[in-house]
Amino acid sequence: MKVCYSHSDYNGSLSGVLTLGIFDGFHLGHQKIVKQVVSRARENHCPSILMTFDPHPLTFLQPQLGVRRLFPLEDLIQQAASLGVEYLIIEKFSKGFSKLTAPVFFEQYIYKPFRPSCLTVGYDLRFGFNREGSVQSLKRWAKKYLFEVEEISPFKINGDIVSTSMLKKAFSDNDLSRMNSLMGRPFSLQGDIVSGEGRGKQLGFPTLNVQTSSLLPEKKGVYLCLLHLEQKVFPGVMNIGVNPTFSDLNPRVKVEVHLISACPQGITKGKVQVDILNYIRDEKQFDSVDSLKREIKSDVEKAKAYFNSRKL
Repeated sequence: MKVCYSHSDYNGSLSGVLTLGIFDGFHLGHQKIVKQVVSRARENHCPSILMTFDPHPLTFLQPQLGVRRLFPLEDLIQQAASLGVEYLIIEKFSKGFSKLTAPVFFEQYIYKPFRPSCLTVGYDLRFGFNREGSVQSLKRWAKKYLFEVEEISPFKINGDIVSTSMLKKAFSDNDLSRMNSLMGRPFSLQGDIVSGEGRGKQLGFPTLNVQTSSLLPEKKGVYLCLLHLEQKVFPGVMNIGVNPTFSDLNPRVKVEVHLISACPQGITKGKVQVDILNYIRDEKQFDSVDSLKREIKSDVEKAKAYFNSRKL
């Protein structure tokens, strides 16, 4: 897959199949649209093109909300590539960009650079200044510009439409099981292994310290996880918190992963992905280090039982 950081960087064939949207979280509804884009492009022997925007439009349109992506842009790149998208177009979103009317956006950013043969889009697509553009707008222009519009119906689970707002609600509720079912994959974070203070090793439970810019669950505590490192997957327990038992002078939220089996030795750096599977318990302050060690041992035993039951 080729990633273009502007429509002007696109050098593929014209008349491809194109879709557009934010695709934050890349839930099953998003996947339904993108799979159809790829399938149709292959049938027509033309490029499959996904257009998205960065930073998130709401950072300009409603900055008071403090909106952040559920997943970093790197995740969308990874997910789009895994589904076979040939071109990912990342348009820079700005205050000026937000003022573009729907017709101007369509002509300058969609029609002229790509001349798509088909726009495959979600039923609820909105674009342009004041969200004035819609699927119906595209269908009107299709007659003039001679392209097809394929409107994808919503993806439903138990009668409920899967949406980004539903995904964000599950995130705010710390309902990882719900999030994972909406995405068809685990909620995860990406980051780099960094040096820590060595406390885990002193306690008998060495950890890999992960520095990440990914959005973290708001609930501090211990989680079941899978760590992806060097094309291998390791089960583990992850602590997200500030280590209250040790009363750090400058507490900051840390991400620490203890691998419960087949722990690689001597790893001090590298990029990792951590799939967050389930919540075990709250972070809490213990009266003694021995109490903390007993609790960690219990966490590890629960994790082993969980993963053994799934024959990981």
